[in-house]
Amino acid sequence: MELTYILETMSAEVKGFLYTALVDMEMAAPIGEISAPGAVVNGLQAATVFTDMVRNHMKNLECLGDEVMGRTTDIIITTDRYQVIVHPMADVMCCQVLFLRNEGSLGFARATIQRYSDSIRRAMRGEMVEGMARR
Repeated sequence: MELTYILETMSAEVKGFLYTALVDMEMAAPIGEISAPGAVVNGLQAATVFTDMVRNHMKNLECLGDEVMGRTTDIIITTDRYQVIVHPMADVMCCQVLFLRNEGSLGFARATIQRYSDSIRRAMRGEMVEGMARR
């Protein structure tokens, strides 16, 4: 699967990577997921909950309008053990959730997600992604 390959490639670049998932925002159902060996986080359950949070956030922003608040690019959640990036991709009605250990660089992880998000969008639309061989 091309999406799995993209997620594997992306996750290999993120220091402290634990888990990532693409979740359908309408159904809160997983589209694809990758875990680090030995990861103890229940990422899939958390990813679906975060998707609900994104939907609610988007509804709240609709009330204010883009000209007031702008467009959400990422939602960041930090705890004493983990960092979580929730990256909504409203144009393909999904979001990516990425968990990393606190020793990982949140800024680098965000940049990596943004760098791969176009490839994920194209793969979800069934388009061939340049430089990515289909598996």
